Amino acid sequence: MVGRARVHAWECGPQAGAPGTVVLLPGLGLPTYALRVAREVGRAGMRSVLLDLPGFGRHGGRAVPPDVDAVGRAAAAWVGQHVTGPVVVAGHSTAAQAALGAALLLQHDRRDATLVMAGPTFRPAHRRWGRLLLATPAAYRRDPPTELLLALPDLVRGRVGVVAVLRSGLADAPEERIRGLTLPLVLTAGVRDSYAPAAWLQALRAAALRSPSVRLVRPEGSHNNLYTHPEQVARVLASPLAGGW
Repeated sequence: MVGRARVHAWECGPQAGAPGTVVLLPGLGLPTYALRVAREVGRAGMRSVLLDLPGFGRHGGRAVPPDVDAVGRAAAAWVGQHVTGPVVVAGHSTAAQAALGAALLLQHDRRDATLVMAGPTFRPAHRRWGRLLLATPAAYRRDPPTELLLALPDLVRGRVGVVAVLRSGLADAPEERIRGLTLPLVLTAGVRDSYAPAAWLQALRAAALRSPSVRLVRPEGSHNNLYTHPEQVARVLASPLAGGW
């Protein structure tokens, strides 16, 4: 539970004795595609939790409003209630912005937290619908059609809520908010992810002036390399808890 909202979570890996917890937020609120990487993190010996926020992966309505800020607040509250010890707060695609919001809320009390922004979307050039749509085919050029079929039930449940998540992400400027981050930061995206090219990751890295450490990692794949290269991405997500694999 987060406040009065019931949040569904998939948990993988050991429930006790793990060196820390990786909490993962899925892009567009579509959790099914991210299960592969969550399970790989669990196999690596970490407690791994995939949060279904805003709630498109479950029947019975949303847990929180379909908005990156609302998802970030709910994620921070969930971590505060359910996680003790070192934690990695990770978000992919639009959820990278939500994870940033969660980290900014957690950093005052959780110095053992690390933020991972994976495939962060909506660099300034993509904050118009036309430019975003033009960039989309290239961003997914290494992703298989089966992934779309996998996400279809989540999309059907989300419907207009998915568009609302997109709108809230387009209105956000993570390169400004990240200036207030005082936690360690990992920036990652597939080497062929045109949503998050090297220049955008470098811009975010340069803006994270107060972060005590910033790492930039480029695994294989394109935008949804969580699905196509889960082992590689899992190593990135778990690295802050494993001494920097």
